[in-house]
Amino acid sequence: MSLGVCRSRDWLLLAAVILLHLALVIPLAAALNLWVDEAYTLQSTGDGLAHAVRRAVNFELQPPFYFVLLTLWRSMNDSAFFARLFSILCTGSTIAVTASLARRYLPGIRPALAAAVVGLNPLTVFAAVEARFYALALLLSALLLLLFHDGYVSDKPSPVARLWYTLAAVVALYTFYFLGFLLVACGAALLVLQRRQAIRSYLISMVVVGALFAPLALTAMRQVGSVGSVGMGRQTPTEAGALVWQAAWRQLLPVSQENSLPAVRGWVSRLTLPLVMVAALLQHRRPTTAVLVPLIVGGIMSLFFVLVAMRLGSDFVRPQHTTVLYIPILLAMLALLQYVGRARAASVGCIASFVLAGAYVLQTYAPMAKLGDWIRVSHYIQRYESDSTPILVFKAEFVLALEYHYAGRNVLIPLPKPTGRERYDPKEEVLTDEAEILVALSERLDARRQFWLVTAQTQPFRGIDFHPEILEQFVERHCRVLRDESFVASRVRLLELLPEAGSPTTRIPTHGGQSELRQGRP
Repeated sequence: MSLGVCRSRDWLLLAAVILLHLALVIPLAAALNLWVDEAYTLQSTGDGLAHAVRRAVNFELQPPFYFVLLTLWRSMNDSAFFARLFSILCTGSTIAVTASLARRYLPGIRPALAAAVVGLNPLTVFAAVEARFYALALLLSALLLLLFHDGYVSDKPSPVARLWYTLAAVVALYTFYFLGFLLVACGAALLVLQRRQAIRSYLISMVVVGALFAPLALTAMRQVGSVGSVGMGRQTPTEAGALVWQAAWRQLLPVSQENSLPAVRGWVSRLTLPLVMVAALLQHRRPTTAVLVPLIVGGIMSLFFVLVAMRLGSDFVRPQHTTVLYIPILLAMLALLQYVGRARAASVGCIASFVLAGAYVLQTYAPMAKLGDWIRVSHYIQRYESDSTPILVFKAEFVLALEYHYAGRNVLIPLPKPTGRERYDPKEEVLTDEAEILVALSERLDARRQFWLVTAQTQPFRGIDFHPEILEQFVERHCRVLRDESFVASRVRLLELLPEAGSPTTRIPTHGGQSELRQGRP
């Protein structure tokens, strides 16, 4: 079979993979409810470019490029679905770039096979249906690896690719700071390979990148300091290493926690490294550049995330934050499998990841709802609500997502108070005592003393405990439950405030067991 026919077939297979990805994520993007992070995105990108920059820097504590780009994108259509379409455009492009990466780093396997692994991976699907910067960061990580190969690693380095790499590096730093880890890792790969000419060119490129990033550098340092000032339970080196190790394997072999497969993945992760190392030592051939570069880049990026976990805590090595680690780790693992077991081992690894990812995605999105399930919550309340029945929402930020779908006739009340629009401070959402609940309801209840209570799964974040137990204790002691319905990670109750609960000026127990007099708010 001729080379031209092979490449033609590869392109057809790649097109099929992209179409399969689009057929999966576009309906999901149209059907899934808004999540709170997306609500923040819509707030940040809904009032012009200057507002987008200010919100990105001061509220989101992120670089502004994505928010500026999405503001321009949403000028054509301001719906949440259209905002998600931008993410889908990015993930579809990432799949195409992955195929090009496979041709360069994984010459023994079908490019469409590696692209399919990325296209169906839960992380890619999540990024596609989320109106956040994760999909753009994923695309930029793949582009940087591709341009790095063509501009610095290839046997015939391209000056044009180097120019594009410099531009992409600047865009990357103005999109997601963690992409800077990839720039350092690529430089380290050149040092290991001892490409002196390439190292000089790379240093020049990084000087240009540094100069262009300088206007944002001080802001970035201030943002990191702001985040680091919150108590977050920093990790020891061992704990941080374990977190990153688990995050990498969740990306490579995604499985649901509701069956026995996580235990299988745990044993695979424990046994793979020693077995592969033994197999590598038995090889009688030197690893090629196509093997070394992904291993070095993936390894160094992993070490950076270990440092992140040590400095900022586990909340910053969640799946969305480690998005930029996925493509380097995938290439590293497949390159290593190809080195020790030829192309067949890498292909088997792709198929295993593909199958597990497919099962995970089907199970995750079977309810057709993101956490909160705010569309069904809204429909439920609208079906049974009556006038003058306020809707109390805990935590306060969940109001932002719920109000996008709710079209009823009652007011949504954030508990304990509305979130700030200029500065994000999770400590403002801490419920400190039961009196705050009565204060929030002040002047809202009619003679029936009924109100809706909407709660969602609430766990400590950045070391902050929001004390949902205070709310549950208040309901148990002072309310009669008239309706109670559970949704995906959320719960809706229609409650009647008992007479003994009194008014917002009633003296009731606080979280500390003492009494406190609170006045109602206007």
